[in-house]
Amino acid sequence: MEKTIIVRGKTFNGSHRPGYVTEYTPFCFQLNGKEYFIRNLETPNGKEKTLGNKRSRSEIAALIRQLRKNDFKWYRNYAGTFNTPFELIEYVKENNKHFERHGQFFVKSKTGNFTDFHGNLHEVSCAFSFRIYDQEYLEQVKKEFEGAKVKIHY
Repeated sequence: MEKTIIVRGKTFNGSHRPGYVTEYTPFCFQLNGKEYFIRNLETPNGKEKTLGNKRSRSEIAALIRQLRKNDFKWYRNYAGTFNTPFELIEYVKENNKHFERHGQFFVKSKTGNFTDFHGNLHEVSCAFSFRIYDQEYLEQVKKEFEGAKVKIHY
């Protein structure tokens, strides 16, 4: 595998609510000549700035550690106690649970560089989100997902 480089992009301003401006700094990694978006570092203004910046930096660092551990194929954004998509799917199948869908489980990014696998577990209200960069790994997850029980909500 080619050496992977973490890239910090140019900071830009955004706003969630009147009177607050949040700075966003995109973090990406470069692999085999392609750039892949990880997540924005969010730095709020005002009193929240120091705490929010520290928390956001810790989250970015944790995601980068996960990516390194997983050969930059995927990371877990959140998923309760489940460390991998396969652990989650296995739990649902073996315990007669249901995935809950409010849209699509697999959402490809606009750039096509990653797919988010996300949703909820119906019976235990456990939200999950995995970002998958590797196409082969994604196909394995989709294959394992086949046959899992799903409840659809609109």
